[in-house]
Amino acid sequence: MDEILKLERKLNRALLNQNFLPNETDDNILTYFKKLAEAYVVIENNIVVLSDFKNNESYIYSGGFGKNLGFSLGEIKIKSAFEKELFDLIHPEDLLERHALELSYLNLLKDIDLLDRTHYISYCNLRIKNQNGNYIIVNHRMQYVKSSDDGGIWLALCVYTASTDSIPGNGINGRILNSSTGKVTVIHNLRNTQKSILTRREIQILKHLAKGCTSKEISSELHLSTNTIYRHRQNIIEKLNVHNSSEAIQVGILLGLLK
Repeated sequence: MDEILKLERKLNRALLNQNFLPNETDDNILTYFKKLAEAYVVIENNIVVLSDFKNNESYIYSGGFGKNLGFSLGEIKIKSAFEKELFDLIHPEDLLERHALELSYLNLLKDIDLLDRTHYISYCNLRIKNQNGNYIIVNHRMQYVKSSDDGGIWLALCVYTASTDSIPGNGINGRILNSSTGKVTVIHNLRNTQKSILTRREIQILKHLAKGCTSKEISSELHLSTNTIYRHRQNIIEKLNVHNSSEAIQVGILLGLLK
């Protein structure tokens, strides 16, 4: 549970500490996406969450499937951009992996043009507890649907839909799809996070940092210049959405990178 909380704090900091500029059209844009979320529910009879990272709020819309998870029909507004009401129902192993998937998703979008961000959608399967206390398989997809003019990720849609699967697979089977090309850009699993987030060299350097080695010592050990080690350290910090090497080591442990 502590691992989940720590990873959630990383996501909170990455998404809620963005610098958003005020825009007079914000209300109209938010209203448009709220109607879009409601339309998803009407068509698919599922649960849709619209997260607003600018105002740290979210809106949960529930169709008939939501009754299976204990949600009433209609809109629920909560004072948090993260749907804790749903997160609390997800199997802890899957929740940790789901957060790691979102971290990969965020890192991918950093290098994507603003107009192309909405082409990328993350998918996974989650074990979620129904109102009878039993875990069922639910298909989850997430998309950052609106960026602010200054480049911040503003709105996200999370869709929870009934699955045809009844037996859990190996992990959440997370993947990130470019919907405009049909190409899967990342195959994500908590056990192979290192393949989707950090390069082999970056993991090697992170392991040395975890042992307490200095950049000079790592440079000597790996026969690389200190400038190269420094550049790798900065890349690790940026990719893991942390402030320093100490936090990078903590996240590395959580994601299983240091085994």
